[in-house]
Amino acid sequence: MVQLFGGTPFVFIYGLTWLLGLGQPDWELEQFLATIRSAAGTDLPPMPSPALVLPVLFVVTLVIAPFINGLFGFGEELGWRGYLLPKLMVLGKVKAYLLLGIVWGLWHLPLILIGFTYPGQPILGTLAFIVLTITFGIYINELTLRHRSSILAGWIHGVFNSQKLGIWALIFPITNPLLGGFAGIVGIMVWLSLGLWEMRRHK
Repeated sequence: MVQLFGGTPFVFIYGLTWLLGLGQPDWELEQFLATIRSAAGTDLPPMPSPALVLPVLFVVTLVIAPFINGLFGFGEELGWRGYLLPKLMVLGKVKAYLLLGIVWGLWHLPLILIGFTYPGQPILGTLAFIVLTITFGIYINELTLRHRSSILAGWIHGVFNSQKLGIWALIFPITNPLLGGFAGIVGIMVWLSLGLWEMRRHK
């Protein structure tokens, strides 16, 4: 279920981003290769065809990278879902989810202010990221409470980070950050739908 989650929402998000004209796919990975060449400072030997590279990258970001990112994700989730969420649940589910999402979003404030995720949008980017952590948090909160496992939350967090920083960042190197991609309005609506579906499915 979590592995399916890892790929499927991102397919919807970036498919919608493309259809709505909020980002264009770079199927040939030209920008990625240009970055590699620039960093290397010299010409590179011929690279394998993107038709071969992309499936490998997808497997890596879905199956392998989450083990690495999950370690860092668990470090966060031990605090967010392991400690803070149970403490906040005395306020009721809605308030707990809302407050946790706000705190979780503000915790990332330094990164947002230096241009991470929403380049050049410190104020709107901060607000958008808080909405993202609230909506995406609904999904993680539901599974964490249901299975009583912050380890699971760390794994989901790791899958999420692996996908957003993995193959989709290479295929869609440039998107409208506030409207498209995993952290724009398109992504937020997909995360909200996924979270609400989980809440409704296990009432």
